[in-house]
Amino acid sequence: MKTEVNQEERWRKLLIEHKTTNQTIKSFCEINNLKIHQFIYWRDKIERGIIRKKKKKSSFLKATPVNKEPISYSDLSIIVNKIKINVPINFDSLSLTKLIKVVNTID
Repeated sequence: MKTEVNQEERWRKLLIEHKTTNQTIKSFCEINNLKIHQFIYWRDKIERGIIRKKKKKSSFLKATPVNKEPISYSDLSIIVNKIKINVPINFDSLSLTKLIKVVNTID
């Protein structure tokens, strides 16, 4: 029994070969002793795989700290919209303001 990788390679070659001919799927399958439903199955499977690989970009962003120094927190904490925010000693007021605006939009 062939592995799925070998099957996929075989069908990729057959699909390329079919594209180079002017034959219908039916006649191509008859000449090459293939089943039409298998041809369509592999064509769709391979095309979906290609589309998935091209669109496979995550909508998540990796968060990395800007400052490599350890963060030291003061005793200052604020609660905004039921969310507790610990504020570092050397906080950036603009960033804190933006954070508060975002937290306020959360239900």
